[in-house]
Amino acid sequence: MGIVNEANNWAIETMGNPKHPLELFLCVVAVSLETKRSSRHCLPSTSNRTTEVTYL
Repeated sequence: MGIVNEANNWAIETMGNPKHPLELFLCVVAVSLETKRSSRHCLPSTSNRTTEVTYL
């Protein structure tokens, strides 16, 4: 039959938790949202800058 990639079977056999792939996905989403939120306050705003063109 060959190699079958089945995330649910892997999660049950390896982790003992069928919800493991979903939990990993939710962690990635949470980290992404938190990174976006924290970087919004730390980085300088680019919306008020004017674009200057310099020719050499």
